Formats: sequence, structure tokens, C-alpha cells
Amino acid sequence: MGNGFLIVSASRGNIRALRSIASAAGGAAEALSGAQARRLLAEREFTDVVIDTPLPDEPGAELALYAERRCSGGVIIFAKREIAYELEKAAAARGVIVVPKPVDRDALRVSLRALEIMRGKLALAEEENRRLRERLENERIVCRAKCFLIRRFGFDESEAHRYIEKTAMDSRCSRREIAEDIVARLGGAEAAGGGER
Repeated sequence: MGNGFLIVSASRGNIRALRSIASAAGGAAEALSGAQARRLLAEREFTDVVIDTPLPDEPGAELALYAERRCSGGVIIFAKREIAYELEKAAAARGVIVVPKPVDRDALRVSLRALEIMRGKLALAEEENRRLRERLENERIVCRAKCFLIRRFGFDESEAHRYIEKTAMDSRCSRREIAEDIVARLGGAEAAGGGER
């Protein structure tokens, strides 16, 4: 996870105003152009990025999409009302919050709160993905161990499953630990030319 905000604006006054609100969230770095912001985003990870458009070297929409891929939280882009709604169509699906200008303090606070909520949901989704990957890896190893037991000892699938379950229960180990042991012993024996049965 990154930390702090990256505030991008051509106006030092706007940066100061945004910095005062972002300070409660861990401080802020600043960039006065899109190029400077891209350099900072390449160098380190930020939690959230706030972009006040237009920038002196680009309109800012592409920067918002780039920042969304690089930060661990979310992106807010402030744009003139005339183009904000067009931006919103392209950016909303990517998790970029588009806020029409002029922006009052309450709208900014609501937007920052939306980023916090989004960050919380992302953290939950990442944790769920980690658990699912771990479960899949456990099952892959157990299935591999079952295949060795079937090939080596003529077990059918349910016998191999019961053997792993019972061995895990008897030895007070996880199914994965037993499966890894089976794979190491029987896989090594097969590689060596079929050691002891």
C-alpha cells in the first residue's frame, strides 16, 4: 500500500487548499504538471491522487487513468463542468471520481470519503483474492498428491482422498502439509526411477 496523496495542479493556491484537506490523510506530495506527476507516480506508490485540471502540459484525463493503475487507493479529477460529464463516462468504470468545478469544501470532503470507502473495498477484495489463491494452491497440491497415490499404489480417487484426510488428522497436520510430503517422497522416488513401494 502507498501512503499519502499526490496533488496535481497548475495552481499553487489550489495545491495549498487541497493539501490542507489531505493533511489529515497522511500528508501530500505535489506536482505542477502531468509530466512531473508521472515521474512521481513512477518513483513511488501513492494511496490517492487528486488532479485539478487543466494542466499546463495536458488536459489531465489520461493522467487520471494512468494514476488509477499506479496508486493503491483511488483518483479524483476536478474538471470544468462542461467536460466533467464526458470524463465521467470514460473514467467511472475505472474507479476514477470526476468532480465538476468549481468545487466547494463539502464536495471535496465527500469525494475524499468516497476514496476511503473505495480503498476499504479494495483491501477486502485483495484479501479475499489472497485467500482464494491459497485455497486453489492447497487443492492443486492435494490433487497432485492424490495422483501420485493413484499411480503408485492403485488407489482410486476416494481412497486417495481418505488416506490424505486420515493421515492429516492422525498427525495433526494440514492436508496441504501431508500432500506436500507425499509429493516430495513419491515425486522424488519417481524421478529417481521408481524407488521403494
